[in-house]
Amino acid sequence: MDGARAKARRRSSGDSEAGFSMAEALVTVMILGVLTTPLAGVFNSGFTAAADASQRTDAVALATSDLALVRSLPYSKVGFYADQNGYEPSVGSMTTVTLGSTTPAGYVPQIVPVSTSKVGTITFEVSTEIVWAAASGALPGSPTSYSQAYKEAMATVSWGSASTPKSVTEQTIIYSGALGAYSGPGSDATGSGSGGGMLGAPQLAAAQVPASPAGESEVGLTWSMPPGTSAGYFVVEWSTDPAMPSSSLQASPHESSSVTSYTVQGLSAGSTYFFEVVAYQAGGSATMASNQVEATTDSSSSSTCSLGSFTVMGQTSGNTGKTYLNPDGTMSEDLTLALDTTGSCPGPYSVMAEPSGTTTADPGAPYVLPTASSGQWIGTVPSAGETGWALGEHSFVVMFDGSPVSPPVGQTFLVCAYLPPSEQSSSQNQC
Repeated sequence: MDGARAKARRRSSGDSEAGFSMAEALVTVMILGVLTTPLAGVFNSGFTAAADASQRTDAVALATSDLALVRSLPYSKVGFYADQNGYEPSVGSMTTVTLGSTTPAGYVPQIVPVSTSKVGTITFEVSTEIVWAAASGALPGSPTSYSQAYKEAMATVSWGSASTPKSVTEQTIIYSGALGAYSGPGSDATGSGSGGGMLGAPQLAAAQVPASPAGESEVGLTWSMPPGTSAGYFVVEWSTDPAMPSSSLQASPHESSSVTSYTVQGLSAGSTYFFEVVAYQAGGSATMASNQVEATTDSSSSSTCSLGSFTVMGQTSGNTGKTYLNPDGTMSEDLTLALDTTGSCPGPYSVMAEPSGTTTADPGAPYVLPTASSGQWIGTVPSAGETGWALGEHSFVVMFDGSPVSPPVGQTFLVCAYLPPSEQSSSQNQC
């Protein structure tokens, strides 16, 4: 009897050491499945949310980059040409800023209405809109409103499928520069306030090249303003590059609102130039650029000396229209003077400079252009750190043997009061 009980105990002990049975294993798997199935959904949702957040971050970066490009351009160049792909004349009730009906020949617009960009495996569509924004009068309760007080840019980046579209929109205000608070009297006004009408874009007629020898260095321009518009003053701009970069842009002095023609002189023979007229609001707080025209001067008819373009440029800033003073009132940079010539020009030439409307010479004037290289006479105005430079426009005139050359060759150049870089105007001829 005792032996039978011992044998039974050994059998029972042997069964417990054999592990899980098949049924027990199946039950365990089922329990694990019930517990982990909800967790799989949680993990999947987490991965989807992380991917969506990453794509949204990329989209915001693209929109921000697009608006940064818009803000980097001169105020008069912020807008679209009507023949650009994706152009719309309005956005809801707001009017698109239209620079012209057609894109100038040879010019590649910096801003496009619609583009695509691929980041990783995702393709984003970037839509850019630039519209005119209105503002009320400068005084509280003023009945005057200004329909083109500034420009507003919006960048919308879209991605995803048709069933689950996604998008982000960033926007920014584009103002014409460090010109003080917008007041607008006398230009872009509507309503019961006083003023001279809305600021309009000049309509520039085809450029005229006169008969030689004048046609070797001159081009005549005429323009008109659209009915019901006006301007405080005009500035004529020209360059050999249709993009009108600041490094080669030259400009006329301020021409009064009654002027509708201008003769550009001192051009190089046999060269193609691009021209535009910019209308400025009285006070300079808004601008409107004309269409762009081009003309090619006549080739030189002889090997005799012919004077071409003359440029005044800040050596540090590279600006050919202005420079800023240091906080202590001294000049911030030296100036480079360059005169282009063709043919056999004896030189050397000199340059007289003085504040416009005066006969008081600028410090150190006249300046000698001693160096001739490939037909260009170059000199330096060692003005950095100097005092005595008056604020405002300065007239630089090329001279030979102590007298101004004929026909006259010169350029105006602005000396601006100190402003922090963030407040300095992007305009070539405005402080």
